[in-house]
Amino acid sequence: MVAISMQWSRLNFTDGDFRLLFKADIPAIKHQSIRAYHLELQTELSGMPVWPPEEVAAVLYENFAPHYRKVTQLFGIECDRLTDESRHLLLVCTRPVGEGESLRPGLSFLEKLMGYSLEKTEPVADSGKPAPTTGDYVLDVKTDLYLIFKRHAPKLWEMHSLEECALLCKQANERMRDPDEADNEGGWEKKVDAVDDVIFLEKKVEILSRLSAIGVIPPKGF
Repeated sequence: MVAISMQWSRLNFTDGDFRLLFKADIPAIKHQSIRAYHLELQTELSGMPVWPPEEVAAVLYENFAPHYRKVTQLFGIECDRLTDESRHLLLVCTRPVGEGESLRPGLSFLEKLMGYSLEKTEPVADSGKPAPTTGDYVLDVKTDLYLIFKRHAPKLWEMHSLEECALLCKQANERMRDPDEADNEGGWEKKVDAVDDVIFLEKKVEILSRLSAIGVIPPKGF
């Protein structure tokens, strides 16, 4: 698997209804809060049996319901309405991966939607100089977004996930680059005016470094 391909997760409710949860339902503006509360939940569950869900999901929720609810309320899901299985797959884990001593719980749907992966990232090629950073990956992506998209950045920060914002920066960089640097096949004949007042073009190696810092594996072709 090259990248996290799941773009949404289906959540089933006890009354027979369902909802699709998309990456954009976990916007960059809430990324740190959602991640922090989710890690609190995972810390509480550390060392406990978490698979299979039909045997453990109901018991875990009964004992740690407040922790579950604090996560789901951040993206507008009524935790109590979810079926035990959907709640477990969303917030706890999916089917274990690996074999023998390397066997471990699979990432939850929430982690996948946020761009995390169990796959090891390849070392980023050295560009000759260290990528500038604030020391906070969320602020790094936010800085890139505001420098590139200017007045449109606040809305994008509210509408897209952190991973999507990083990909938007990369895409804008590719489309706004000098046409003399474009590949002959599929290259742009002129600069695109989709982004106004661009004075900063993020380098690919820097974006890859920031994605790698949070365990995100970019899609094939990034």
